[in-house]
Amino acid sequence: MQNFISLPSSPKRVAWDIVGAVLILYDLFAIPMKVFEPPDNLFTEIMDWFALIFWTINMFASITVAYVKDGKYEMEFRYIVRNYMKFWFWIDIAVVAPDWTFTLAQLFMGSENNAGSSVKLLRILRLVRCMRLLRLAKLKWIIASIKDLIDSESIDILFNIIKMLATLIAVNHFIACFWFATTLIDTGPSWVQIHHFDKDDVSWGYQYVTSFHWAITQFTPSSMHVQPQNILERTFAITVVILGLVGFSYLVGSITGSLTELRRMNEEATKQFWNLRRFLKKSGVNIQLRVKIEKYVEHAWHAQKASITNTNLPILRLLTEQLKNELNWAMSKPHLEVHPLFKYMSEHCALAMQRVATKALTRKLLARHEPFFHAGEIAQHMSFLTRGRLKYIKEGQFSDIEWVDADEDWITEPALWTPQWVTLGELLAERVSEVIEVSSTDFADAIKRTPQVFDRVSTYATNYMCWLNKHRATMSDITQGDEVSEEIEAMLWEQLDEDQPQVMRQENR
Repeated sequence: MQNFISLPSSPKRVAWDIVGAVLILYDLFAIPMKVFEPPDNLFTEIMDWFALIFWTINMFASITVAYVKDGKYEMEFRYIVRNYMKFWFWIDIAVVAPDWTFTLAQLFMGSENNAGSSVKLLRILRLVRCMRLLRLAKLKWIIASIKDLIDSESIDILFNIIKMLATLIAVNHFIACFWFATTLIDTGPSWVQIHHFDKDDVSWGYQYVTSFHWAITQFTPSSMHVQPQNILERTFAITVVILGLVGFSYLVGSITGSLTELRRMNEEATKQFWNLRRFLKKSGVNIQLRVKIEKYVEHAWHAQKASITNTNLPILRLLTEQLKNELNWAMSKPHLEVHPLFKYMSEHCALAMQRVATKALTRKLLARHEPFFHAGEIAQHMSFLTRGRLKYIKEGQFSDIEWVDADEDWITEPALWTPQWVTLGELLAERVSEVIEVSSTDFADAIKRTPQVFDRVSTYATNYMCWLNKHRATMSDITQGDEVSEEIEAMLWEQLDEDQPQVMRQENR
């Protein structure tokens, strides 16, 4: 059954939630507008049927989505059903059941033009459709799941501005509908009658636009000719003005704050680049190097803004040492597990790999055409490419080029197992790239604390050096993972005695 369970952040579930958000917003505007008695048409009928079918199916889809419990996703089906039955099931049934009742009653009883008690029942059931607005409680976490897909600070700010504007429009929409609803209560002459909006030649659309215009003027210094005409309308107008002093100020303040933050970000980038150009010019740097530095810094600046790392989030300093280790390994795991040894260590001793990720790993950026190393240098790290592409040219074999692809190959592995590994060629960045370096000394210190893992790594290192000596004629600084992964994985188990099963049981424990 767990094969049908999906995470809330999965693309399919987010797409489903976006459709749900659109239907909630449609109900948010369509249901209050019923006070204007707009005529039904093909579009409203299609939307009503689509919403009814969607939310019915959603009740079954909701029990196939994991939820967070004690800091992890609960994937067990029976617990998901139990959690759904605690709250959201009752909200959904309170909305879907009246919808089906109204729809079936309308089909069997006919239109509202028919006389009799069925007409009164249909009108009562139409009012029950207001229960749909209970789905507004879902809109908050649907928006949160959509925001999780945004990884740009600028887009996130724009999204907040759009959300605030939509909230402002929705609030005024409700006020406009309630303002018109006051005219349906007989408390004396109403603004509709005084200003002649009750004539047959005045459409419901013009009545709505007029009401919306009045609602907007209660939040702004603007004015219009429509004014309250009885005590109910005047009381409602006073209430809106008082609430508007707080609500409108909050919404406008939020929009202004977001626009200020967006402008500050652009001004910060402009100032930084201006200071950079001024510094390079005053330092007497030649024009070729200046252009090269400016181009790379511009690329790195935008790349940094587009991504968030643990180095530019001060709040991560609050994490415990163990949580920091787990976070560091989670970020590096997809890149290091292309090597069978690191994949084995991840599966059998995650604690050791968490220490390795914190103590032995560093990240390095390379500009376009920048050398990573030259032939004849002593390598002190084993490296993995995380993004970009590298070009390797072995000394004396300039016509034979090897390409290093991200999350597929690895670089200078012998540096991890030998005191001195002299590079055999030159490695250049074909484009802007990022590399993870594994320090040989820090790697050894990290795995020594786990004897079982240290023994297995020692066995692998011995087998690897024997394999390397057999291929001395074709040695390279680059290991093409897609070609030798199976051969490398076999080195984890070679030259083991009959105690191998016992060793594996000890490591699994």
